[in-house]
Amino acid sequence: MDFVQECDSFVELHRKLRSGPRLKRIASGLGHGETAFLRNVWWPLFHHFDHLHPEYEVRDYRGGFRYIDFAYIEPSFRVAIEIDGITNSLSALRC
Repeated sequence: MDFVQECDSFVELHRKLRSGPRLKRIASGLGHGETAFLRNVWWPLFHHFDHLHPEYEVRDYRGGFRYIDFAYIEPSFRVAIEIDGITNSLSALRC
């Protein structure tokens, strides 16, 4: 599959696995910065989205929740990836 098909499948899979605030954060799709990261960095390096989790929920020091743009999770390690995107009035983009 090409990037667009794989990315759309990746986002749809995570929509199906989510509920509550986690679903709300990903329901409208990925933002421009997140999509650009996947297209220009992640995909050329790995050609898959295995073990990558968008809008990954973590508990903060006050007991609340924060969301990491992407978490790469393997049994022996975890990597948090934050993307500083441009905030604008455009709706989230598809892959």
